[in-house]
Amino acid sequence: MIINGLNSCLIILGRVIFSFYKEMGIPISIFVAKDLETDRKVGMRTRIKEFRARHDLTQVDLTRMVNVRRETIVFLEKGEYNPPLKLAAKISYQFHEPIEVVFLFDSDELH
Repeated sequence: MIINGLNSCLIILGRVIFSFYKEMGIPISIFVAKDLETDRKVGMRTRIKEFRARHDLTQVDLTRMVNVRRETIVFLEKGEYNPPLKLAAKISYQFHEPIEVVFLFDSDELH
């Protein structure tokens, strides 16, 4: 019960901060793969796990190659993290694939 209340408070706080930044015209990077205005997951998935297997790489191997924490790769593979363009490019480069082959968005999300 307490955890649900805390989650609700954090979601509200996130929305308030997002609205403030948006209103002030301050650029903000949202790294959580959720649309804070609608509180739903963004329709993104990745093929990172598949490409890691093809290249015989562990999550730790990939983290060292792109200089991020292992948790970042875990969240990316689960579709719970929306990476900055630079990180998406680094990961795609390691697999010798274009970004749009490694990171997939639902077509509805692109309109």
